[in-house]
Amino acid sequence: MTKRRKQLDVFISYKREDYARVDQLAALLEDIKIRVWHDASLAAGELWPDRIEEMARRARAMIVCWTPAAAKSEWIRREMEIGFERDILVPVQFGAGPLPANLRDYHVADMTTWAGEADHPGLYQLARGLEAMLAVPVGSRILELAGGQNPAAVAALRAHLVRLARKRKPPISYEEARAVIAATLIEGESTPLRNLFGTLDAIADQNRRRREPPLFGLVVNPDEGLPGKGYFEKHCFLEFDTELAESVHAAQLDAVYGYEWPEDP
Repeated sequence: MTKRRKQLDVFISYKREDYARVDQLAALLEDIKIRVWHDASLAAGELWPDRIEEMARRARAMIVCWTPAAAKSEWIRREMEIGFERDILVPVQFGAGPLPANLRDYHVADMTTWAGEADHPGLYQLARGLEAMLAVPVGSRILELAGGQNPAAVAALRAHLVRLARKRKPPISYEEARAVIAATLIEGESTPLRNLFGTLDAIADQNRRRREPPLFGLVVNPDEGLPGKGYFEKHCFLEFDTELAESVHAAQLDAVYGYEWPEDP
């Protein structure tokens, strides 16, 4: 009886120097039930050129991780040829540098600054490319890892708030914040992914991880000039009291305006 081979979703083509990031990417995809193969999966004694070609031809999608090191690899170019032939390429850029001519007509996911986080905009771009090949909701599964928030919306609103902080501009209203993330909507995407408060929660989580002042404080109810009660209860661990809230918010704004905000990707 012939043993049935398991279906392979994604083949990853990469240069060995980029293994650490590729291994992170493979682990993340496997966490969301995408079957992945790269050459670290080779078994002892296998004829590796034959096995690599077999797996590249079995995969439903091929992620090509482009870096300066990859540009020098004849093997990556051979694997890419299989991807071109089968029309399954999903290219990502892991390092700065020019793309080869045969990739310039492709939308290349920019993951040069990706460090394993599930809310990176480049990862979301990659997910959309994989969805077209695999016909499974890759983006939605990644969003679950990112706390249910769209990385593009998180990145857009964070960048807007950082610009306000650098220029010491006054806080914006919730409606203005909604307009910022609405600009990142993609036709057909469901509204819950653009939930304003969820997006602000994701930014607040980033601030805590990076030990930054809370950008959430730059979005307020214009009638009161303060964030909503939920902000103080969830992120400041305070029962809402107007006088106390005003004092805490003023101190947070001072910290936000005085902080040297880094350039985001």
